[in-house]
Amino acid sequence: PVCPIGCASAFTTSFAAPRALTASTDGKGLYAGVANSGVVAFLRDPATGAISYADTVTSLGPALIVGVAVSPDDKHVYAGSVNRSAVYTMSRDVATGALTLLGCVKDVGAVSTCDQETEGLLGSEGVVVPGDGASLYSTGFFDSTLVSFLRSSTSGLLTPTGCFRDLPGPANGCAGQVEGLAAPRDVTASRDARSVYATGQADGGIAVFAREAVPGFVPGNGVFPPDGAPTVPPVVPPAPSPSPS
Repeated sequence: PVCPIGCASAFTTSFAAPRALTASTDGKGLYAGVANSGVVAFLRDPATGAISYADTVTSLGPALIVGVAVSPDDKHVYAGSVNRSAVYTMSRDVATGALTLLGCVKDVGAVSTCDQETEGLLGSEGVVVPGDGASLYSTGFFDSTLVSFLRSSTSGLLTPTGCFRDLPGPANGCAGQVEGLAAPRDVTASRDARSVYATGQADGGIAVFAREAVPGFVPGNGVFPPDGAPTVPPVVPPAPSPSPS
């Protein structure tokens, strides 16, 4: 590989097939989702950009992690596992970069051992925490869904709040349906936390959702809402008016 800063070799045996990568907002951590190895944590030198191995959350294995997100307050890391159909929550040590598994939410009927389950997480892949830190959203590849959660700003733990499923076909436990969400891979949120976007691989589309940000949220101000702050899962915006003939 081309490594302008320099590559470290044989730093860990848990890095055979990395699939996802994200950085903490404080610039001191880098987290990789790895096939059958869980999540691998690195410390980053803000002065040079160089990274050093910190830790591997081996308790997730064999979980094929294909989505990783860091909360805006840098206190927690989340991972979506396609073969476990689950979203995992980990606390982050800001000094060492190390992660500690706190819990998970799985799809209804999935074999994973989690303390909660919800519809729509079959084949969980992408995960995102919008900038106000109040929610998390995950795609369900095999369910063709976007699943929403409330996030505790203190514990980091997630509470399922519902899902949207692709059209056509039955809702199958989801409160809403939307075109363009077939076989979604990734999900992201706008910087102002008012929009959520999910790719629909089988539809060749992007599903667009409106979201109610926490009142008073200002991007980048480092202030996050207390638990219980009003927020809602993403809602499908009204269909555009037909063009005049």
